[in-house]
Amino acid sequence: TGAGKWLAALVNKDQKKLRTVFLQLMSAAENNELAKIKFILAYVSVAATVQDISKRTPLIIAAQEGHAAVVDRLLQVPGINVNVQDQQGNTALI
Repeated sequence: TGAGKWLAALVNKDQKKLRTVFLQLMSAAENNELAKIKFILAYVSVAATVQDISKRTPLIIAAQEGHAAVVDRLLQVPGINVNVQDQQGNTALI
């Protein structure tokens, strides 16, 4: 899609804009926005491994919030690590 090409070009070109994409993914994980997560991950799957200032990943956030469908989608990302720990030592499994 046009939006997908725009997103991919944006991310490949500008690290500051990549951060914006990461923030959108983190927000979508927290707010149970599965469609937004699917859209972002279709073009930028590496975004699933980003950590916020508290070292939480989108997977940790979605798990903490109880968003099962979002967790399921994030677990499908190649290379996703369920053992990443946040600042408190929590993982997506704990």
